[in-house]
Order: sequence, then structure tokens, then C-alpha cells
Amino acid sequence: SPAQVSNISKQMIPKVEAYHKRKLSDKFFCVYLDATYVSLRRETFERETVYIAIGIKPNGHKEVIDYCIAPNENILVHVMRNICAKVRVEDREAIMNEFKQIHQQANKAAAVDVLHAFYAKWDKSYNHVIRNLKDIEPDLLVFYNYPKQIRASIYSTNMIESFNNVIKRKAKPKAEFPTEQSLDTFIGIQ
Repeated sequence: SPAQVSNISKQMIPKVEAYHKRKLSDKFFCVYLDATYVSLRRETFERETVYIAIGIKPNGHKEVIDYCIAPNENILVHVMRNICAKVRVEDREAIMNEFKQIHQQANKAAAVDVLHAFYAKWDKSYNHVIRNLKDIEPDLLVFYNYPKQIRASIYSTNMIESFNNVIKRKAKPKAEFPTEQSLDTFIGIQ
């Protein structure tokens, strides 16, 4: 019944608060940050941003480090989606296939060569895209600083996107959350 669900949720509030305040005992080899949107009723019906941090421990174990609810997502960069959105449809497949080659190189030096060839080829047609990529080039290639076995999990957001999808799928039947506390508790339970 709705009353039972409410009572169970109230019992979870201290556990969720303890989760947010817990001391992290392990070191993380890699940390992912991303956001997803969930409906929340404030003064009006809003889609709230839920920022999520997931870490990979040195033993390969993945853990949700924490999450936080905020009004909007404004600093996250999804490079490949941004590129697709800024190029002509007829060029997308070629551009994306060439851009993906940056992630397939044996080492960082080879990746830099591929990236610079990409710049040279597409700069005339898409100067604004290339300029943006040059601005974030060190961040684009940072995954080459890690062992080859985990590189794909670093440059890909698949792991955190799948977690976001679980949150969205389980939140969908609720339509919207009446309070931030109810949303926080729901995510904590997940």
C-alpha cells in the first residue's frame, strides 16, 4: 500500500544519509562523473540533474562513490555527441569512424599523430569543431596514461550510462518525485 511504501522509505532515509557521509576507505584507480535527469516537483514540475560518481578500484571492482541532485547539467562534455551535432549528416559516419581511430592506437604518440591528421583533414570544413577539440586535447588523450586493459572503460561512458539507464527505468513508473528527499532516498536504495 502507499502507506507501507512511505514507511519503508522513511526507514531508509538515515541509511541514505549515512551513505552520503561515509568515509571512503579504498583508493580508486579511475573515477567517472556523469549526470542523468529525473523528474522532480519543486515550485513547478522540473527535470532535475542527478550527478553520479562511479569509481573503479585497483582490483577492478566498480562502486557508486556518491551522487548529488542539482538543478542542471552544465559542465559535462560528451565529445562524440557534440561532434555529431555540429557536422553535416553526410559527413558524420566518416568523421566518427576517423575520430574513433584515436582510441585504437598502441600508444599516446600514435594517437596524437592520428588526432593531428584528423585536425588537418577536417579543419577547413569544421573549424569550430576542430578548435574545440584542440582546446581539450590533453583530456582527450589522458586515457593513454593507464594500462591498455582498462583504456576502453576510461574513454567510454558505457558503464555509467548503463547505471543511469537503470535509474531512469526504475524511476519511470513514479512519473515524478514529490520532494528532493524522496528522490534522494529512491536513488540511495538503487
